[in-house]
Amino acid sequence: MYLAAATKGNAAIVAFGKAANSWPSSETGAQAEVSAQPAIAALKQFTTILTDYNWPSSATADVHALISAMGAVTGDLEGLSSVDLFSSSNWAQQFTHDASVTGTDADLVRHDLGLKASSSG
Repeated sequence: MYLAAATKGNAAIVAFGKAANSWPSSETGAQAEVSAQPAIAALKQFTTILTDYNWPSSATADVHALISAMGAVTGDLEGLSSVDLFSSSNWAQQFTHDASVTGTDADLVRHDLGLKASSSG
């Protein structure tokens, strides 16, 4: 269950990262947010799956932490429209931090479920 759901979310984030790395300097926050929509949708879908599934009690706290961390990443992506040249480095720093926390929390869930750790969730 977890791996199938995580794979879709990971793929969407990787695709977003590739797109973001190719943006021209003229890319606006609004354009970036449009590019982020597939990742936002995938993260929301993954969150719904995590929320709705009956996880083992040993994983529940870590699943809740992962849901919270993914909410921060989703919020970062949903806030791209307000990012401009002056705030882009702050946004990137916050996104990197939130993505790192998400990865750590995902590894904890994977551990709880007896799965191998993965840096991509």
